Amino acid sequence: MGTQRIPGSETARLRHGGGALPLRTGRLILRAPTAADAPAVTALAGTWAIARFTASIPHPLSQQDVQDWIRLAEVRHAEGTGVVLLIGARPADTVMGAMDLRWGGTWPSAEVGYWIGSPFQGRGHASEALAAVIGLAFGPLALEEVFASATPDNAASLRVLAKAGLRPDGRTLVVPAPARGTTWRHDRRALTRAAWTAQTQDTHP
Repeated sequence: MGTQRIPGSETARLRHGGGALPLRTGRLILRAPTAADAPAVTALAGTWAIARFTASIPHPLSQQDVQDWIRLAEVRHAEGTGVVLLIGARPADTVMGAMDLRWGGTWPSAEVGYWIGSPFQGRGHASEALAAVIGLAFGPLALEEVFASATPDNAASLRVLAKAGLRPDGRTLVVPAPARGTTWRHDRRALTRAAWTAQTQDTHP
């Protein structure tokens, strides 16, 4: 699917996640980050165990870095070019990780990325959050494809993508990784609206 510019008539609809935020699941709330979240995000994302698998999280990570990220999230939400969400545990809204969906420059396809803090891994939170974000993508946002990639040694992330139905599509995704000082070339994994619809119908007859 080729890259397209977002038509002017679409941008208002896409702002702030199409008005569908926050997202709530059985265990989670996915919401926009605020300045008050900076300490929790810094503590979780600032570890090398998390940063090493990401293209853009600096290591070491400062609260100023996180505040800059939060401001960028606000810009993306306002421009209608993406959504950046914190993954929190209900009902206390304890911050556990983050997930973003970006379509600026790739609309009507969107790239999804995520991380879960080490203390909260292995409990299915990433899969639960990704299912909700994919529902946002193909529901209120009316996107046509969600795609992603992960480093070959990030087995947990690859399992999450596979569980959500994202499969290698035979293409290579070139990923600038400025925080790692390199550029990655990964297998591109994708899920189309049609495949998601069929998958959802099979799961919920």
